Amino acid sequence: MRPIYCILFIGSFSEAYLTSIQSSSTGSCRRPPSSINSVSPAVESMDLRVENILGQIKKEHEDEITEGLRKFGPLPNGGGETRASEQKWSDGDFVSYSVGQNNVGPDVGDLGRSDEIFVTTDPVLTEKECDDLISEAREWIAQEEDDGATAASGGEREITNRGLGEARVSNLPRGCDWLRAKLKESLFPLLESRFGVRAEDLTLNDALIIGYIGPSRSQPIHRDASIVSLNIALSPKENYTGGGTFFEGLGVPGGKALQNERGHVLCHSSGIMHAGRAVETGQRWVLVLFVVARKEPQFARRCHAYGIRASDGGYVDEAEAAFTAGLRFAPRDHLLLTSLGGVHFSRRNVKMAKKYLVTAGDTYTLCHKALISQGKLLLSEGKPRAALRRFDTVLDRIDDSDQAVDAWMPLRATAWDARNHAVSCALMCGEYIASTDKYRDWSIEKLPEAIQRLYTLLLAAPGDDRLVSMLSRAEELLEEAEVRKSQQSLIQ
Repeated sequence: MRPIYCILFIGSFSEAYLTSIQSSSTGSCRRPPSSINSVSPAVESMDLRVENILGQIKKEHEDEITEGLRKFGPLPNGGGETRASEQKWSDGDFVSYSVGQNNVGPDVGDLGRSDEIFVTTDPVLTEKECDDLISEAREWIAQEEDDGATAASGGEREITNRGLGEARVSNLPRGCDWLRAKLKESLFPLLESRFGVRAEDLTLNDALIIGYIGPSRSQPIHRDASIVSLNIALSPKENYTGGGTFFEGLGVPGGKALQNERGHVLCHSSGIMHAGRAVETGQRWVLVLFVVARKEPQFARRCHAYGIRASDGGYVDEAEAAFTAGLRFAPRDHLLLTSLGGVHFSRRNVKMAKKYLVTAGDTYTLCHKALISQGKLLLSEGKPRAALRRFDTVLDRIDDSDQAVDAWMPLRATAWDARNHAVSCALMCGEYIASTDKYRDWSIEKLPEAIQRLYTLLLAAPGDDRLVSMLSRAEELLEEAEVRKSQQSLIQ
């Protein structure tokens, strides 16, 4: 019987590994595309590359501030203009949740209470304000949409996710005027009260009104390109099921989703790993705001984004310089560490790749990418027992929380990946033990766990030929190991 599980991953390790860290860079560094302003090809010093990248990022931040002020207007600097008309906020106006100080991400700058997620206890927007924003967003989206989207019958335009879509508030005349006033009167004072950063030091970088129609897809876990994010529900909860914002570090292992009522504000440090949860049925509209701080360029976050763009274009040297630059400001940021590990693996520098992946996995245990990548790397080197230990650690941390009815879909995918590879590793080890007639106790200890994991996998993929074949072989190997151990006991 051919052990098909032995070739499950090894042959495609490089491609799958690099995809897992959002980097597909291979080969030597060429001149970057127009979106990556490289130093001269003659400049080879890593320090010079880093300084050049930091200079570009500083300019990028300054441009964002300028553009945000142009679109949404400046706030008073306190010079003689009173702030008496601004809404006053206190702790009693909010419910708060903490992800823990180790999970806030880099670049928090002067933000206080950056580990907390705040949800207002009362609406900040009236029902009319919510309706007006949805209405203007619908008008703008309809103008942008192709005329050919029609229903299968009847000639009426079909309502799809594309039909809802999103609208930038800066493109909505009424909405933009309203938002300028709302920022000054209530939203920036709200952020000042929660995070301790002066309203005058904040600038709105972007604002989107987004419509979802169920069933939709959940977003991937991410950080926002800002320092503080606000999410304001525009639709009443009875209009949809599902939805909400998922946060790593809340509740059960894997995280928890929070939902805010219509008109209520949910705000958090943008560096907290989060994602929009899928809408199951109905329609859901939200207003999301991305705020930057004039005194905080967010070098770590911007360096990572710069490095991913360079890496995606195949410019490995530039990507390495960007990730290295980011680590100057956030030496324990798991995204920078994982991505730099990917750069080193693309060059087949396995030792350095392991170094960065191990550090990433130890630094941020909520994300399983680094450990899974370590396991796959070890598997590609023909070290299934070492790889299995990594996959076991991931599954121990998940602790079957992916089996819950309302489990986060990306968590289910991660657990599936880890179980699949853990089973493959166990069977590879079992095959080796069977061929050498050694270490039978290992098989007797580990193969029952692999068999249980296969039953779990088959719950999600009933009748899958590969899984059924692996289950049959695992049971055979376990039986053989037990028989041989029994025979050995009789001899002794």
